[in-house]
Amino acid sequence: MKTSLAAVSVALPTVAALVVLINPLHAQTAAALAHNESSFDLAFKAPYSVVAPLFGAEGERLWAGAEWNPQFAFPSPGKDVMGAVFAIENSGHKSYWMTAVYDLSARHIQYIYITPSAMMNKIDITFPETGPDLTKVHVAYTRTALQQEINPQVEHAAAQDSLRAHEWQQAIDKYLAAARKR
Repeated sequence: MKTSLAAVSVALPTVAALVVLINPLHAQTAAALAHNESSFDLAFKAPYSVVAPLFGAEGERLWAGAEWNPQFAFPSPGKDVMGAVFAIENSGHKSYWMTAVYDLSARHIQYIYITPSAMMNKIDITFPETGPDLTKVHVAYTRTALQQEINPQVEHAAAQDSLRAHEWQQAIDKYLAAARKR
């Protein structure tokens, strides 16, 4: 129950903030805005205790390349914890992220992020139980356009998930192989 209450304490202020941010959308009909869900699965020949932290904002720095450079507002210095808030700039667009769930004992990480005037996103990462030297990862995205002009970008992002899965698999495998050699 402690985890559920903690998640609610983070989620409720987030939802309240989103209501304020999204209020102008009442002028647009819900049917006019793109919304999609997509997911992919990964598997790594490494223990859960090694793989799971790589899906935190700080952990991702180890394998994602220079374009992944979270700038933490909280905590300072940056650290992978529930409630962490950070910004990412990618292709000239800034997005604001919150780690809604970071519960490695429950095998669950979740991010909520917004690219202002563009898109609202949720990334839900779970780690199904496996053997001691195999870690499976399920990554699920939910995306919603905040303006009709963004609908094609929302649809395109979902279509790119299979490519993203392949890129993530390769990058994390490469990182894990190099870490084994150290």
